[in-house]
Amino acid sequence: MELKNYQKKVIADLQNYLHSLKQSANLAEAWKNYWQTKDIAVGNGGVPAYKDNIQGVPAVCMKVPTGGGKTFLACSAIKHIFDFMPAEKPKLVGMVRIGQIF
Repeated sequence: MELKNYQKKVIADLQNYLHSLKQSANLAEAWKNYWQTKDIAVGNGGVPAYKDNIQGVPAVCMKVPTGGGKTFLACSAIKHIFDFMPAEKPKLVGMVRIGQIF
């Protein structure tokens, strides 16, 4: 199954965020830098500031409409996320969907 054009854009955004993570000193800075590339402010009048819910673990949220292939996108995203991780780091995937943890 191949990604649709809008899904490819979501994955491209994910890759841009991962690139920002790799180049930044911390998660909050990476978040801010990512949104600056989209010319969107962080904080007042823009997207919320980064919330480090699990300390030191980057959070990713993909928003697409109902029937937009969120599960397929999540599965497709795993390879991109793992490719950006250092080889020596253990790899773990967690998904939250409509308030349920899988």
